[in-house]
Amino acid sequence: MNRDRWIRMMLAVLLVLPLACALVGCGKAEKKAETGVDLSKPGDLFDSPVKAPQAVPPETVLVVVNGTSITRGEVDAELGRMMQMASRRVPPDRLELLRDRFQHQAVESLILKNVLTEAVGANGVVVTDEDVAEAMTKFRENLPPGMTLEQILEMNNWSQEEFDRNLRMDLSINKLLEQNVEEVKEPTDEELGKFYEENAERFDVPETVSARHILVAVETTDTQEQRDAKKAKAEELREKLVAGSDFAEVAAESSDCPSKTRGGDLGTFGRGQMVQPFEEAAFTQKIDEIGPVVETQFGYHIIQVQKHEDPRRLALDDVKERLGKGLHAQKRQEAAQKYVAELKKKSNIEYKDASLKPREIQFEMGEDVQLIEGTGQPAPAETPAPAEQAEQPQQ
Repeated sequence: MNRDRWIRMMLAVLLVLPLACALVGCGKAEKKAETGVDLSKPGDLFDSPVKAPQAVPPETVLVVVNGTSITRGEVDAELGRMMQMASRRVPPDRLELLRDRFQHQAVESLILKNVLTEAVGANGVVVTDEDVAEAMTKFRENLPPGMTLEQILEMNNWSQEEFDRNLRMDLSINKLLEQNVEEVKEPTDEELGKFYEENAERFDVPETVSARHILVAVETTDTQEQRDAKKAKAEELREKLVAGSDFAEVAAESSDCPSKTRGGDLGTFGRGQMVQPFEEAAFTQKIDEIGPVVETQFGYHIIQVQKHEDPRRLALDDVKERLGKGLHAQKRQEAAQKYVAELKKKSNIEYKDASLKPREIQFEMGEDVQLIEGTGQPAPAETPAPAEQAEQPQQ
């Protein structure tokens, strides 16, 4: 996990409801509105400069929310932050194509932050010094080895004051949302059973095996004589194992695969995750048997299958606890989203720049699809997630 992704994750962990972060950009320092961000100049922000469509004074008011102005400078600061984060995973030639989408997201993020901040005051939500101290303790406890809070502040160009102010506000918004979802009840057995029946295929688990192996690697430059010698070595290692040598010890001493540090353990995997000769051997060998040497493009493998699970459907009792937590969290999320939508609906939002209003997009088939508010993206179709995911093995 890279540092930027970790920092964003850790800031979200500080909050009980992830929705607060998604809605208002939690934990991000506000750039000074009067300076704006000049996207036409290259620097640390991007490998290639991203040009703003036109120069607009940073003090220009773009949106007014219940009498509070959101300026070009504030939007540019939020936009710059989003594009800076995106630039680390999106090629520069594609980044400019996403600029309009990010700008709409930045505007909506600032609108929601204003709406929720006002609601915090109206509802008398209070974050104590103890709340902040507890959040900071959690944050520091989960810092990667060798990383300090000061380094995080420097990496993101935050002052300690900005970090503290934003943390306190994020916690207060979270408390507000928490108050409005605390009455959400956990799903009943009837609801759990209904969901299970209507989504039974989502609880199907594919055939899997758990195995370990020893690899004698070959190189593309190896001669036939060298390959023959390596195959002979693999056969010798197999004979040692059949004679009773400890598999983990032999793997640690002789395997050319990184899995040697785990005694050759590859974890659990399904079909389609290994090269064909390896897969065929792993899924047909008897449990605990030291199989014959298998040749792949990586070299010569000695495989031992430790567990073989046939494809199956998880029973409701097997998933009931996990399913209950998931549906309860979904209910809370929906309640929070509904509350925020009502707050926004009641707010007086005036777009001085009409192009920044939430829009609908037209698909080629002629179907109007409402964008997810503030993201510039169409709502995705619901895609069932697999009930269990096998650990990705290393070869």
